[in-house]
Amino acid sequence: MFGCGHWNRGLFHGAAGLLGLGRGPLSFASQLQSLYGHSFSYCLVDRNSNSSVSSKLIFGEDKDLLKHPQLNFTSLVGGKDNPAETFYYVQIKSVIVGGEVLNILKETWNLSPEGVGGTIIDSGTTLSYFAEPAYEIIKEAFVKKVKSYPIVHDFPILNPCYNVSGVKNMEFPSFGIVFGDGAVWNFPVENYFIKLEPDIVCLAILGTPRSALSIIGNYQQQNFHILYDTKRSRLGYAPTRCADA
Repeated sequence: MFGCGHWNRGLFHGAAGLLGLGRGPLSFASQLQSLYGHSFSYCLVDRNSNSSVSSKLIFGEDKDLLKHPQLNFTSLVGGKDNPAETFYYVQIKSVIVGGEVLNILKETWNLSPEGVGGTIIDSGTTLSYFAEPAYEIIKEAFVKKVKSYPIVHDFPILNPCYNVSGVKNMEFPSFGIVFGDGAVWNFPVENYFIKLEPDIVCLAILGTPRSALSIIGNYQQQNFHILYDTKRSRLGYAPTRCADA
């Protein structure tokens, strides 16, 4: 099924269109299951890659990915009891900044029996969004730990932002997600700090209301090969230089 979008927008740039890869029966991925099975994967190049380089999308089992020595899996968990549900839910247990497990109530990450809250992974959302109070706690952890670069306040959407003028190799606290089944997803710094100007970088995370979804967006997924295996109900992720994959 194909539609026509007349006004497609993205957070930073316009969008050419949208390919539905959700769990619902009408998604492109679901309609291809009879041909390619119940898995697909993609590898998103980083936003600074040469425009001639394309990201990769594979329907069916990728045997090379399954052999990747750094491939990790976490479980996909149930969403709303609705056959039209399209989201891929994962269960976050905790967030780590600079080696410190942040003091975020576990209820912040839970999906309620009514289908409210929870965390999804989404290729169509640019940045990651974390429900309050998790976002404020994550943000304050970076503010507390980053002392090497001056804070700037010229970018109201993203916070904190830092002036890294003259810095060749940026050094920021590490950032990772621990899932409920014990899997850990550690991100390289370029996946959670975004360069908005030649000398300005900002934390590439936003907040949402307490009862809203948390979302792991595509900026955090860049240069990871992401595998959706709906038959085994699991999500795979492996660090990969996607421009060369």
